[in-house]
Amino acid sequence: MALLLRLLGEPAPAEHVELRWVAPPECPDAAAVHRAIAAIVVDDPRTDGPKPQVHATIRAVDDRFELALVLASSRGTRGRALTGARCGALVDAVAIEAALLVEAEVAAMAAQPTAVDPPPPPVERRGAPSPPATRSPPPRRRPAVRLRAGVAAGASLIEQSFVAPTLGAALVAGRWSSAIDLAHWPAGLASVPGSTTRGARLSLSTVNLTGCARAGADRFAASGCGGLELGVLVARGEGLDRPRTIATSQVAVTLGPSFDLGLGPRVVASVAPWIRLALRRPGIAIEGVGELARPRIAAFGATLRLEVEIVGRKPSGRRIPRGRAR
Repeated sequence: MALLLRLLGEPAPAEHVELRWVAPPECPDAAAVHRAIAAIVVDDPRTDGPKPQVHATIRAVDDRFELALVLASSRGTRGRALTGARCGALVDAVAIEAALLVEAEVAAMAAQPTAVDPPPPPVERRGAPSPPATRSPPPRRRPAVRLRAGVAAGASLIEQSFVAPTLGAALVAGRWSSAIDLAHWPAGLASVPGSTTRGARLSLSTVNLTGCARAGADRFAASGCGGLELGVLVARGEGLDRPRTIATSQVAVTLGPSFDLGLGPRVVASVAPWIRLALRRPGIAIEGVGELARPRIAAFGATLRLEVEIVGRKPSGRRIPRGRAR
């Protein structure tokens, strides 16, 4: 109330709202309301355009005053109704509501994007030759990852064992590939001379690391491959007086071609003939009998596989638009 009495003697400030004021004679006038609003509003940079509208009507009812307030702006219209024992208290309420309305309009104006003039069009220079169009090289492709399983058929590895299941994974690029494959040649019997039931039951488990040079299209490719094979030969005595089990390591190199045929978007069938050259081939001997078996230096066979691509080849570089140099 002291603020209101102090403002009654000051000159009328700038009007921040369009005010419609209806009140009994004992209440302050519209100029006092404008001064009360100006005392609260901190910053109002608006200089033109429509102002927020404040319609306030105060009625004296018995020993109190009733206020009907309507506030309108670009954000919409809302109303309030208040009751007070003194008319000055309602004037303060009108000033606060009006100041909040002005500040909301200022914030909405600041949030609007500022128009930016478009840049001038480029100036075409005549007479100067344009740079030649640059054609980017085709993007490199990442290698594909394939899981593969198959069957190897071969001779001269171990006695009476000719077929082995294989399981592996391969990394395949456009001009090369590498793979790791596991194979197990099941037990064959190296018998004691003169017997078909006594001797050593042999089995061979191998890990083959292969690298290939490839040529061909996506559907058909031919490769030349070389690999290093590490194996474990296990011999279990069978039908002997004191049977025991021994294991020896083997090392060999493998050479041969490979031919791939695409059966679908991610399925490939391959056949790979091979020759195996043993570098380390310890023999299996029985005490009192002598050596029963020793792997041959050279063995041969072929492997038939079915391969499934789980990670496809995608370009590893960005394409440069044709006709632009970077």
